[in-house]
Amino acid sequence: MGRRGGLSADYPRVCAAHVFVYYFLDVSPTDARHGLEYVREKVAPPPPGTILLWDPVYSLYNSDHRRSIPLEELLEAGWVKSTSGEAFAAEGWHVLVSRPVNAATAPAAPHPPRR
Repeated sequence: MGRRGGLSADYPRVCAAHVFVYYFLDVSPTDARHGLEYVREKVAPPPPGTILLWDPVYSLYNSDHRRSIPLEELLEAGWVKSTSGEAFAAEGWHVLVSRPVNAATAPAAPHPPRR
């Protein structure tokens, strides 16, 4: 995610219940600058500058109720379906976006640990 153009400029963070999304993007879900953990308390309301990939299995069926979030609940919380990524999503998957950010409101890097 070193590129800073296109969607990544407006949406520097990704969120998904399926761990392979983070793996293929080489992003940690706990990296505040580029990832957002898929848990109810972090996705509602939608944090600015985030793309959320919702899938019909991992996004919905989880033994942890905080990680089992119906699509309708996300839409009611303020997420918006994006049509720009639908051609690339698998059947049943949805690409949702929060409001975009600019450089002034982009997520800050976490502070390095003190030694």
